[in-house]
Amino acid sequence: MAIRPARCEWVKLEDALAKFAQTTGGAQSAEHIKPLRWYVVRRLVLEGGFYPEEIRPTPPFAVKGTGRPPKLVHEDTSGGSGEQTVFGGLKTKSVDVVVSKKGLGPVLAVSVKGTLRAFRNLTNRMEEAVGDCTNLHIAYPALVYGFLHVLRANKADA
Repeated sequence: MAIRPARCEWVKLEDALAKFAQTTGGAQSAEHIKPLRWYVVRRLVLEGGFYPEEIRPTPPFAVKGTGRPPKLVHEDTSGGSGEQTVFGGLKTKSVDVVVSKKGLGPVLAVSVKGTLRAFRNLTNRMEEAVGDCTNLHIAYPALVYGFLHVLRANKADA
């Protein structure tokens, strides 16, 4: 039996940050970062006004009815998983959250990164963000590119 990847689900910011902060696994698994991606996706629908089917990973929402405005409903089974590959000007890039409009292509992309221990790598992460932004803007000059970077740290008195 094949293991299905985790579906995008409803998550509050506090819960997503707690999952990130309390992770005991390695950074390579990305399990600690998925809830942050899901939170971003949810906000893009609820506050950004994007339709769920325009976003990858697909959020757990569905648009019902043809009224103005259409009715947005929560549906756990409609949530999808994964990243989306975007063709940049120099190379393809796997991006955590992508909004694509039919006939236009990707219009918004958000890379979600986290630092658990190696703070010495922050400079590399910032250079990576600039490089990714440049690469994607060569192919899509109007694309809005966001870079969300979360750091895990201890309380000063701990």
